[in-house]
Amino acid sequence: MIKLVRIFEKGLVMKKLISVVLAAVFALTSASVLACGDKAKDEKQMSTPGKPKV
Repeated sequence: MIKLVRIFEKGLVMKKLISVVLAAVFALTSASVLACGDKAKDEKQMSTPGKPKV
């Protein structure tokens, strides 16, 4: 019976660990996507020539 409880506790620990890892990966991915999107927007604005003044 004690072995079953330990196995169950290990399972809970693994689930928590997996949840934390997935949350961290999601956060890093979101941050990098936002950063790359801003960078692409900045490059596009910089490469667009200005309108000549008349």
